[in-house]
Amino acid sequence: DLAWQTQAHYNNKVGGLHDQVSRVSAASPKVGDKLHRNLAKQLDSAQALDLQMSQTIDLANRALAPKWQRTSDVLTKLCRYYVMVFEASGVLSAELREVVQELCGPKTAEAMVQRGQELADKARARISSTQFGRSVRDKFGVGD
Repeated sequence: DLAWQTQAHYNNKVGGLHDQVSRVSAASPKVGDKLHRNLAKQLDSAQALDLQMSQTIDLANRALAPKWQRTSDVLTKLCRYYVMVFEASGVLSAELREVVQELCGPKTAEAMVQRGQELADKARARISSTQFGRSVRDKFGVGD
């Protein structure tokens, strides 16, 4: 903050001195010397500001790097979870279509119930053998 204020001060001061020199055709050597001194101070203050900015950027990057890494880790896990869910949903969707086809044929009520139970057992066995089924069972205790 102080480095920026110093830089702004010398920018204004040098600008004013340039205006003063340009207005007076025969500027005094005293004004010329003052302009040169302030140009040197302006350059020094610009270098000091650049150094402060570089140090601040370095400190910010060091502070934020672990947070970006943790964010990256969380996003990676979230993406893997969704990949697993959507891959399993394709298998589940195909199996549900098969169930619909099996149940839609003309049958007696008793045969439909028996066939429904067979299909449910078949689906349960298939889901239990997939990564998705194991994940659900492990996390929620479903299907034990």
